[in-house]
Amino acid sequence: MKTRNILLSILMLAIGFNAFAQTNLVQNGDMEMQGDGDSHTFANWSGNASNIRQETTHFIGDARSVRLTGVTTKVSINQTVAVEAGATYFLTFSGRIMDAVGASGSAANTNHTLNAFIFNANADPQWQAVASITSNTDTTVTGSYVVPAGETSVNIVIDKNNGIAYIDDVILVKDTRLLPNSDFEVASLADLATAGWIGTGSNMALEGDAANVINGDKCIRMTGVSAWSYLSYDVEVEAGATYALSCTGRIGAAGGASGSAQATDGFLKGRIRAGTTSGDWTELFSTQSTTDIALSNTYTVPAGITEIRVQVYKDKGIAYVDDMELVKTTVTALESNTTVNGLKAYSPYTGTVKLVADEAISNYAIFSIDGKLIKRAQTNAKEITINCNEKGIYIVRATVNGSLYTQKVLVK
Repeated sequence: MKTRNILLSILMLAIGFNAFAQTNLVQNGDMEMQGDGDSHTFANWSGNASNIRQETTHFIGDARSVRLTGVTTKVSINQTVAVEAGATYFLTFSGRIMDAVGASGSAANTNHTLNAFIFNANADPQWQAVASITSNTDTTVTGSYVVPAGETSVNIVIDKNNGIAYIDDVILVKDTRLLPNSDFEVASLADLATAGWIGTGSNMALEGDAANVINGDKCIRMTGVSAWSYLSYDVEVEAGATYALSCTGRIGAAGGASGSAQATDGFLKGRIRAGTTSGDWTELFSTQSTTDIALSNTYTVPAGITEIRVQVYKDKGIAYVDDMELVKTTVTALESNTTVNGLKAYSPYTGTVKLVADEAISNYAIFSIDGKLIKRAQTNAKEITINCNEKGIYIVRATVNGSLYTQKVLVK
């Protein structure tokens, strides 16, 4: 049973999702279009033009980037974007910030920060910091934002207070996962409620202590040692289809980092109900592990059911939950070193995995045999080489032309 659960967890992790395979809502996000022949402006962007330059020598992306000048001057660029109230969006951008003009890494960074904010005039707070860069080398960062109720547009602002900053490839996409904000990288529990999550607020907290968080900067902490606590989400599904529910979590007698608490007689569990307000619950997974563990199982929607409620809960103890996902299991599994629909994954030499496809690979992920994520990336290449530091068996997932494939690869 233990072996079966481990393999099932790996398969569910390998299924993954492609939250970023959406249309970029930012116009001229790659900064390749200048504004009305003026070398100080960019099409679709606004800002204080006297300190904005088109960088065509030390650019980040294709041929042109934004350079914010004025070492001691606050400078910003901004763009208004139409959005959907209550929806979650991911903002991604690339950049660097330094003491002087130059190529990536050519100058130091003395306490400068390049910030990305989303502004909404009717929200409280109006400004929300989404992502930031302090590196003097080209770096890509991503953050999330939940649109307040009743709002249909936001303003993306990227600024610096001092230093010389370079900006490129600004992307805003809607989170299209079945469980939005399921990585829990939000500002508050109120953001989760806005996105549609249902939970026991009095026994729920957003864990932000880096020592205790499972992955990223935030995760869910279910509090109340002797109290029952849950987190749920209602999802529209396809009758007869099979879905995989997964998360990473742990539970102990007290709060703290993974492995720091004593065991409890309580359980952290996951289940699905056929229907949102009534119906039978199906228990899918359960753990008493005091260390972070990947949990997953599959669920087939009964005939005639078009909505389900997914839920993780604990009956006692202190539980931590992160990366909760629900995906439809339309996966084609590949045997080792075989080619299916033009895609092949194999290990050509020591410490590497290579993906080769007839068409462009839109995204890929590689996991160790115990379910640890080694690397995940978006791409548009037909051949990809991935470095693995240790020999062993790895699970590779790749999407080609809208189809998702998984394969087990032995790395020598």
